[in-house]
Amino acid sequence: MTAKPGPHRRFRIGPRQIAALIVAVLVVLFVGQNRDTVDMHLFTIVVSAPLWTALVVVAALGALAGFLLTRKR
Repeated sequence: MTAKPGPHRRFRIGPRQIAALIVAVLVVLFVGQNRDTVDMHLFTIVVSAPLWTALVVVAALGALAGFLLTRKR
């Protein structure tokens, strides 16, 4: 007995993937140009760190929020 091969699906890049790629490139460029050390204030806590770390954390939190808030179709 041989199994019949299933239909082959080709991966197509849609508008959402293109938009996500553009946003990712813009984030990388923006983070790359903002490497200075800054003071970050959160209520009474002050942290001195490179700005790119804060940008990466905020971008990751935004991506996580977008992932959690999107509905499955």
